[in-house]
Amino acid sequence: MICPNFLTHYLARGEETGTLSVSHLPDGVVLWRGEHAHQGAITELAWSADGQLLASGGQDGMVRVWQAGTGALLHTFLHGEAVRRLRWSPQGMLASASENTIHLWPLVASTAPAA
Repeated sequence: MICPNFLTHYLARGEETGTLSVSHLPDGVVLWRGEHAHQGAITELAWSADGQLLASGGQDGMVRVWQAGTGALLHTFLHGEAVRRLRWSPQGMLASASENTIHLWPLVASTAPAA
């Protein structure tokens, strides 16, 4: 799965293996790569409105929020089922959906990586 961000010129790529990477679009340089971002396939990716955050959802039922330019993990949420859709609100709230469940995740601005 790929997800371009034309505001920041980043391209996110989520793989069946759970690997997540972000590249710079014009030159293709990989900014960061996480080998085990999810256990199993990454099923959905979504950029925040300002392009500074990347949300990933996986077959593992987890939702993770990453700092786009560095790959720092900021938030981890348990959705509980394979994530099928992720959407950001203009106010910074993240929604995740599966076949039977919808969650809303209010995010607090954070620059420190999650523990």
